[in-house]
Amino acid sequence: MLAHDDADQRVRTIERGEVARIVKKFGGTSVGDVERIKHVAELIKADVDKGHEIVVVVSARWGVTN
Repeated sequence: MLAHDDADQRVRTIERGEVARIVKKFGGTSVGDVERIKHVAELIKADVDKGHEIVVVVSARWGVTN
């Protein structure tokens, strides 16, 4: 988790048009079926297309437990 100041710095970096390293976590219903997974991929691609470095963390799909 980012501290508040770290999150503010990341936002300022993006606003200046610089490359940022962004961590995104998806799980549950956001990866619950093929259409939602495709949507997640589109979100990630949009940031990559802007030149950002993206780290993706995927947790359990909806309805899946250990």
